[in-house]
Amino acid sequence: MARPLDHYPRYSLRVKMMGMLEPASFSFSLDEESARRFISGRPHIEETPLSYVYRGNGYTMTLFKKVHGDGTRKLLIQGRNAEEAAAAYSSFPSSKAGKAKGENIYPQIGSDEVGTGDFFGPIVVVAAYVEEKDLPFLSTIGIGDSKEFPDEQILAKVPLLLGKIPYSELSLPPERLNELPYNLNEIKARMHDQAYRHLLKKVKPKAIYQDQFAPEKTYYRYLSEVEGAVKGVVFETKGESKHPSVALASFIARYAFLRKMEAMGKEYGVDFPLGASSEVEAFARRFYRKKGLEALRKTAKERFVTFSRVIS
Repeated sequence: MARPLDHYPRYSLRVKMMGMLEPASFSFSLDEESARRFISGRPHIEETPLSYVYRGNGYTMTLFKKVHGDGTRKLLIQGRNAEEAAAAYSSFPSSKAGKAKGENIYPQIGSDEVGTGDFFGPIVVVAAYVEEKDLPFLSTIGIGDSKEFPDEQILAKVPLLLGKIPYSELSLPPERLNELPYNLNEIKARMHDQAYRHLLKKVKPKAIYQDQFAPEKTYYRYLSEVEGAVKGVVFETKGESKHPSVALASFIARYAFLRKMEAMGKEYGVDFPLGASSEVEAFARRFYRKKGLEALRKTAKERFVTFSRVIS
């Protein structure tokens, strides 16, 4: 059975003050096609004589104009949230022998998270267990990357799965999230690991797959102070398209997130919008004026730049 994060003890690890976190730095080589996509995909990018500079939330990305002999350009990512931005540019090979990327070993556990890109609402992490005998049943339901399905389909499909597939669900409400001094990827790492540990009390998989959001070494550095952290996880970008357990976790996490958004909406008498668009920001301003700062802090993620714009 899934349990909310409130069921478990608060993090007991030594707290790091945010002001003492050292900024990270990552360097990549982009081919011409990737460099063009980088430039065209960022409307507010700044051009200098030597580079293109994009400033995100807690990080700066600098693409240098100089082309090296192999036809690539250097991309430098720096800042306290650099690891999150760098995830899209790394292949992050797994060091786990015998578990090649893209290979499916059964039984397996897969994990995914939902809500990190939404201004309102919680972060939900789910780890799901799948045996090979479950595949025909999952095929009849029709699962995949939850981002590829309308929310209406997810709300209809997931109840057919619950009670038939073992899984572990953790939810971190905005109010709790806003209290934590860790960066977003560290929070996700701790939640994924906790979901594994709770599920491993009930099942014995031969492989654990994660829809990757951070380099493997960085992920385990986040867990260096966690007693009993699960080792041997196979990290895969777009894991939901490669492993049934990750796809299932993605589905259940989205379902749980939507239900929690619905409950939060009933509590405050509004329909909270999803995502982090200009329309969401406009709604947040109206909500703030009507409900006040305390209500905004209980429903929205303070680490979004949208939050500071709304209250100012």
